[in-house]
Amino acid sequence: MPLPQATHQHLRRFWRVPRHPVLLFPHRPGGLKGAATATTPMEAGGVQTTLHKVVEACGLKKITPHSLRHSDATPLIEVQKFLGHHSILTTARYTP
Repeated sequence: MPLPQATHQHLRRFWRVPRHPVLLFPHRPGGLKGAATATTPMEAGGVQTTLHKVVEACGLKKITPHSLRHSDATPLIEVQKFLGHHSILTTARYTP
């Protein structure tokens, strides 16, 4: 999928940062470099705050965690209809 250049640059920088061995979303008050040594998970508002900063830095329109959730769920509903499944649970078996 083609990405805007600014988004691509931010993702490349993010991918260079060492990851935490246990926590998927570690609390890192010191920025990206503190992720590998964090001892607690990200705060409840951390996802919203982080996403807002990334969206702003990339010059994108407003994107929220909820809108990302919808963008991920919509294709699943389309697949459900295509396959003729009556229940989304049947379709969900085919997802990773």
